[in-house]
Amino acid sequence: MDRCLILILIVGTGLVTGDNIEPDKGTEKNSKETETVKLSCSYSTSGEYVWLYWYRQYPNKEPQYLLYKGARSASAEDTSDDRFQSTTSQTSTELTITDIRLSDSALYYCALWSPVIQNMKHVVQKPEALFTLNRSSENRNQ
Repeated sequence: MDRCLILILIVGTGLVTGDNIEPDKGTEKNSKETETVKLSCSYSTSGEYVWLYWYRQYPNKEPQYLLYKGARSASAEDTSDDRFQSTTSQTSTELTITDIRLSDSALYYCALWSPVIQNMKHVVQKPEALFTLNRSSENRNQ
């Protein structure tokens, strides 16, 4: 089986009123296809009900929904593919991608939605990581 290089590039964007979600710092990781990769974001909100979303985006394409999972008092969840799973806590969310494939190379976003009585907040989206999977060590410097 070929070794793959997984490069995680963390990028950030602006904030929305009082809610905050930030990708946790990533590093370059070596992995093989079929292994598991984990990405995480930390968040803060005053909301009691919190929904945490994950998306991915290929170059020059629209973001694709991967999953959402409730946190705090929200317990609902949904995933577009069983290879994508999430765990949540009071302050963080983690995306686990099992059986990683070259087609998983994309920009990943974590997002937060927390409704407040009489005030629906916008989804906060943050770029999480750009995966670059190379088939051999010769491609690592490209």
